[in-house]
Amino acid sequence: AVLASYLAHTKELSLDQYLTEHVFAGQELEIIHPEPEDIAGFAAYLERYQAGITIQHAAVQALPVNEK
Repeated sequence: AVLASYLAHTKELSLDQYLTEHVFAGQELEIIHPEPEDIAGFAAYLERYQAGITIQHAAVQALPVNEK
């Protein structure tokens, strides 16, 4: 919705400017840094996900081609 509003209402601002000046104007900035165990958990998830892509690709290649 934010992106649609940006595209519909402004042509002269960059998305960064639009977010800063309109969407988050007046909001206090708070930076939250990830916990080391969260970083490690995401890295493990990403590794499993990438391995799954390889498995899925192999499965698709093994399917018989249905030519008509």
